[in-house]
Amino acid sequence: MSHLIRALEERSLNAWPGPRQLLLDGWLLRLAGGYTRRANSVCPIYPGGDDPEAKIDRCEAIFRAHQLRCVFKVTPLCDPADIDDRLDARGYALEATTGVMALRLPDMSGQLDADLIVENQLTPEWLDGTVRLGEVAQSDADWYRRIIESIVSPRQFFRLLVSGEPVASGFVVIDDGYAGLFDIVTRADARGQGYGRRLLNGMLTSSRQAGAEQTYLQVVLTNDPAIGLYRSLGFEQVYEYWYRVKEATAAGG
Repeated sequence: MSHLIRALEERSLNAWPGPRQLLLDGWLLRLAGGYTRRANSVCPIYPGGDDPEAKIDRCEAIFRAHQLRCVFKVTPLCDPADIDDRLDARGYALEATTGVMALRLPDMSGQLDADLIVENQLTPEWLDGTVRLGEVAQSDADWYRRIIESIVSPRQFFRLLVSGEPVASGFVVIDDGYAGLFDIVTRADARGQGYGRRLLNGMLTSSRQAGAEQTYLQVVLTNDPAIGLYRSLGFEQVYEYWYRVKEATAAGG
């Protein structure tokens, strides 16, 4: 299980990179202007030799210098294993407990949904459509674009259209046999009508046809409708992670 968790963690880090990154004695610091915890957090996943408390102090100083609140991503791989207790003792709040779900893809063939547009490059149409669907605030659109453009692995971008207008979108990152599904969103007034399932079926089929054998996604554990949909497609939860967050001070840290 630990091997699978490491494989999923490494690939999810590759799939959502921080445009600015720093390695600190086995901890990966990622900074992206504050847009999403994933791209603006410390990931303590590899063993190190330095004092953990001193490393936390240094992380706080780095995030403060960039006028960002300090955020740690806590996973079963964390080193040291008691990092969550250390952060809790420092007053870090717990936020966004998330499940990582995975599915081994069967052989999938056949035509994709005629209303599904699949592109291998980020386009203004996909980006604008996703922003309009409400997944990204207009003020964050530039950082969103920069993060996606920083992805090294092959990508696929999906839009499901109804009467020429996007009702659902998402993207996939293919990394050494794994397909990560990200930013799956359905327009608020179109939910509950099967569009999300149609989008996901297309993403899974296209991923398998692109050579992926395993797929994964991340979902906040309070999102019961999404979890129900993913389970109905065969996804099972592998592990959980959460964030520990130190609120910004008056000086911006």
